[in-house]
Amino acid sequence: MSAYSREFFTGTGDGTGLKVTSTTSGAADTVHTVPSDAVDEIWLYATNDHGSDLLLSVLFGDSDDPDDYIKKTIPSQDGLVLVVPGLVLDEGLRITAFAASANEVMIHGYVNRITSTSGLGGG
Repeated sequence: MSAYSREFFTGTGDGTGLKVTSTTSGAADTVHTVPSDAVDEIWLYATNDHGSDLLLSVLFGDSDDPDDYIKKTIPSQDGLVLVVPGLVLDEGLRITAFAASANEVMIHGYVNRITSTSGLGGG
């Protein structure tokens, strides 16, 4: 049987927002690292304090391959925007992010941690 718990992103540790400071994939900010003994369902939202819309790129698994990004334009001063809608990532993967402009996009969210001795399907 599977057990679920809601957890903070490891990049914040306390549930506060994470300011995206990086503007390149090579120096992307760490948002979350999935523990080696878990599977995490990721829910990531973003806000944009800049005067114009900005592109946010979220990378999965330490890849610089643009095919492994989720790219989302975050509207200017429009509140929380869903970026990652509950995607499930396996143990050890790292999620990073960068934006078109430094210090303007703030990431919020949580993970639903899934632990099980019989795999993701449980039972």
